[in-house]
Amino acid sequence: MDESDRVIEQADSFMRRHGIAAAPTDKGGAQDDGLPVLTDIIGTALAPTPEPAPPQAPPAPMLPPDRVEALAREMLFDRLPGQRQALAEELAAWLDDELPQIVLRVLDGVTDQLVDQVTAEARTILLPRLQMIIEDQSQSSRHAGPKT
Repeated sequence: MDESDRVIEQADSFMRRHGIAAAPTDKGGAQDDGLPVLTDIIGTALAPTPEPAPPQAPPAPMLPPDRVEALAREMLFDRLPGQRQALAEELAAWLDDELPQIVLRVLDGVTDQLVDQVTAEARTILLPRLQMIIEDQSQSSRHAGPKT
């Protein structure tokens, strides 16, 4: 008998002593007798048992709404001056960094728009006037003729 057969036999005898049915071996050509297989028995024996739920802590006592409001106001007024100061400092720092750049971009845009508008109005209004002045002077010099 080799070592594996000996171990199986010992396991079978152990299971019989403790009232656990063993699965038939393939050697004897045993048929299915409806008994559970060793792995089925072990699987159910080792199944975790549900642990009882831990006791719940009693609910916290409820504060009356006016007391809750008073506590909230107290916390707010304690934190508000510090938050206000921090916000003011951050705003001032941001304005120092960003405002000059923003103003320059806007002024560049205004300058470009102003140049475009002056150029357009000069073409539509001033240019025809200048052309009329030049034409008037040209005509008056033709009528006067050359001086001898």
